[in-house]
Amino acid sequence: MRNVFALILKSPEFISASDLGDAVKQNGILGKIAGFLVKEWNDTTANLAMIAGHPRFATRAGEWKVGVHVQDLSESGTYIGACAVQGRRVYGHKVLRAAAVRCVYAPGSLTVTLAASDEGKTIATVTAGNTGTTYAYKKNPTARVAYGTTSTAYAGTSLTSGTTKIAVSEGDVLEIANISDSAVVAVAYVTVTASDIGS
Repeated sequence: MRNVFALILKSPEFISASDLGDAVKQNGILGKIAGFLVKEWNDTTANLAMIAGHPRFATRAGEWKVGVHVQDLSESGTYIGACAVQGRRVYGHKVLRAAAVRCVYAPGSLTVTLAASDEGKTIATVTAGNTGTTYAYKKNPTARVAYGTTSTAYAGTSLTSGTTKIAVSEGDVLEIANISDSAVVAVAYVTVTASDIGS
């Protein structure tokens, strides 16, 4: 999520909140891009990069279930002459137009090292960032894999970390995908160098 946020802030289309006025900043908005208001949030959903949507995709409601009142605490015998302001607020939210909001997920990052094999091929070893030990790879992919892509849709070649020998050329890009519960959860992109190819 932080990487996506950093890219948005560096975009030439991004208009900072200071250029939009104080009212925008008071609502926690950091700026605007392509008509969308940009906010930062601390959601910890795994691999959630960003949420994009029309302002009317959801609604929120809140009200006081127990109204604000002054509660006398001296009756308890513990607090002499004391009182407290108390109340209970309840709230809820609902997505009204699911088609007007999209959650964008990005695969986590794997750490992969390449080493030459004895047959003029390379061996990829996953050293960090993985969930489980099921992997697949593509050589010079035409598009990057998306988080949650099913293993069937991905259709990569099965890979055993530290064992599978891959026929490559210098400059090839290997996409190594970690698959968990039949879906891509993490990925790495590694460019093959001459030292990664055995003789």
